[in-house]
Amino acid sequence: MRITDRIHQLTLPFSLKVAENKTVKRSVNIFILLGKRITLIDAGPAGSEEKIFSYLEEIGRSPDEIKFILLTHSHPDHMGAAAAIKKNVACKVGIHLAEQRWLEDIDYQFSQRPVPNFYDLVNESVTADILLKDGEILDIDELLRIKVIHAPGHSPGSSCFLLQQDNALFTGDAIPIKHIPPIYDSWHESLSSLERLENLPYAKYLLSAWHDYRQEDEVQDFISDGIEWLYAVYTALEKFKQTNNLSTHHLATYVLKELNISVENYHPLYERTVQRMIKDLFS
Repeated sequence: MRITDRIHQLTLPFSLKVAENKTVKRSVNIFILLGKRITLIDAGPAGSEEKIFSYLEEIGRSPDEIKFILLTHSHPDHMGAAAAIKKNVACKVGIHLAEQRWLEDIDYQFSQRPVPNFYDLVNESVTADILLKDGEILDIDELLRIKVIHAPGHSPGSSCFLLQQDNALFTGDAIPIKHIPPIYDSWHESLSSLERLENLPYAKYLLSAWHDYRQEDEVQDFISDGIEWLYAVYTALEKFKQTNNLSTHHLATYVLKELNISVENYHPLYERTVQRMIKDLFS
């Protein structure tokens, strides 16, 4: 889908296992930036390379033109196809230093964050060619100039990218979405990152991995909604945290109900978020 002359969005489907006998359909947005060469913002889950290559050919570009893959973070639905793309074309992979080990050692990532069908989403590690730093400017070519904004919370090295020519902000999973079970490593860092994004000069476009893109006045509203949702989750957890003899699973279930989210959306990564909030905020 064309958003501007430089920006195209590709929505890639995948299945996420949430219980032993239950999977749910999900999708992730990746973005294709067209300059003299091509930059990808994220790579999608394993197997996405063929969809990416086919789309490029449909719009009259070649996969061989891909110069960079810039990863917002190293979770499998974002980096799963990176190794295959890199094998097929001469491109470089960039990611924040805090995500390097998870990118380069997927077995270690799984040991730290055991997504149930992890190896369906990513089946190969990939070497980071560029370690991104907050505030760094990437001059891809005269048509693509990208600023790196470190936005930890969802993961330690989560990064946003600002395409300066189009004033377009790519946020990955950094902004939590209302009425979806929250998944992040640190509530405090998520809040700080969102407040920082909220105080940036207004972007014309905001492009996230989970949601339709936003533009103009919708951009600030989307970030503000993310902050409001963080506080709603905190308030719901605080209500039940001192309930005696309550397991993490039951506490997390009560929080979902308090937030008016169906317990059918319960996921192990959401429970991990609750565990981390209890440790970081209420211990």
